[in-house]
Amino acid sequence: PLVFGVASFTDLVISTCNDASSVSCVSGAYHLSYSAQAPGWPFLPSSPSTYTSTAVTVSVGPAVRLVYTTEPANPGAGQAFGQQPAVRVTDLGGNTVPSFNGELAVSLNNQFGRVCCASSSSCPFCSSTTIG
Repeated sequence: PLVFGVASFTDLVISTCNDASSVSCVSGAYHLSYSAQAPGWPFLPSSPSTYTSTAVTVSVGPAVRLVYTTEPANPGAGQAFGQQPAVRVTDLGGNTVPSFNGELAVSLNNQFGRVCCASSSSCPFCSSTTIG
């Protein structure tokens, strides 16, 4: 609220790209719009009651989750997946974190066997692979 003609903020955050979206905002430039109104205080036509800020740049945050970009397709026994899986590392806003480099472990969930790469040059370990 405006108190004595001044409004201060302590916890503004860009949480979604627009009111109708449940998708998180991606990094980039945004503008904040402010509008004021109070009963009995009409703004002059030459002085608008709405103000738009200069660009606010949202940058990629720290890595917090893995997201499938391609789900694996059902393979035949002992064959490579017809559609290879792909994952990416994202921040809270769903932005890919290009600076993240690390190990990605690939394993079977509640199954016997192991996950291996058909080519030893692209996947030197039978239990994990490197991303980044």
